Amino acid sequence: MMKRNRMIVWLMACVLSMPFAMVSCSSDDDEPKTPSENNVAGLPLLTETEDGLYTDGKMKFEIKDADGRTLSLKTLVEYDTYTSLDIPAYVNIKGKRYSVVEIGLTAFLGPDGNNGLKKDTKLESITLPNTLQTIQHGAFVGCTALKSIFIPKNVSYIGEEIPFCFCDALKKIEVDKANPNYDSRNNSNCIIQTKKGVVLVGCMNSVIPTDPDVTSIAPAAFIACTGLEKITIPANITKIGKRAFFYCNNLKELSCLSPTPPTLEDTDVFYFIHESCVLYVPKGCKETYANAENWPFKYDDIVAIY
Repeated sequence: MMKRNRMIVWLMACVLSMPFAMVSCSSDDDEPKTPSENNVAGLPLLTETEDGLYTDGKMKFEIKDADGRTLSLKTLVEYDTYTSLDIPAYVNIKGKRYSVVEIGLTAFLGPDGNNGLKKDTKLESITLPNTLQTIQHGAFVGCTALKSIFIPKNVSYIGEEIPFCFCDALKKIEVDKANPNYDSRNNSNCIIQTKKGVVLVGCMNSVIPTDPDVTSIAPAAFIACTGLEKITIPANITKIGKRAFFYCNNLKELSCLSPTPPTLEDTDVFYFIHESCVLYVPKGCKETYANAENWPFKYDDIVAIY
């Protein structure tokens, strides 16, 4: 447990050292505000807290743009309390309607009271609103019971550093088919940057697409995916980013279908995977993989079967 907690602290230090994304809070679907849009009847009422945030009793929100009336989910009021959470699209603050457009940096990772970090071990389901546009770095870190996630159509930015790190139970990832920026094609259980052809986020049930326009795996895409036991990297993948499979400590079978090893950005891509992990490669390619730059597998750990 101590080792795992130290790992979380180290990963958070990496995230916190990164700049926040500056993302526009407008979308093509937005319409000019009209008097009817100021109707707050039936909307959750938020009250101001001592720290200048606004709460509905379960979540705390921060105003991103007072003129545009947009909010960011900042943190939870209590951790290890809820099994499901519906994040509202619109809320009532002092009689004005605000829209929730962002999940903030490490929003679901809280303090443990001892200058450490506390994971949420009970939250199994989170419903994201269609108004959502931004998911910041490390947004869902430590949601160890989270089983699935659906990314709405208006999300235009997902932080590239560990948005779902230590989501041990995450089995299903789906992106709205109307989203022009990201997709989860072929029921891949991945988040893919559509235009760049990059696998941005994976989970224990991910199947990396064999589409030729998907060519790389992003840095930290599967980082600390402790439920991942085996994965196949198809021949269309030519590059794997830093820490892509870092701390996938139950990864026991890795299959690479290309006779040419994908380029690894650093030596840490496969750090702390299972000690007995076997690498399966095409016939005649054992020595190629054993001698490939940054690939950590020894000759005897590689099996040529394809």
